[in-house]
Amino acid sequence: MERMKREGYTPIRRTEEPIFQEVKKDGEITYEPVDRTVIFDAVPVKTEH
Repeated sequence: MERMKREGYTPIRRTEEPIFQEVKKDGEITYEPVDRTVIFDAVPVKTEH
């Protein structure tokens, strides 16, 4: 967040995406969530002149 401010951006949305891992059980492949990634959408800060 601090880096975004220093570079002149402000966050507008926070999204979490799951990270899955393949797991083989009884010959079948299933996908289980093991972690998540946080992604911020940001826009440039408008400065008034």
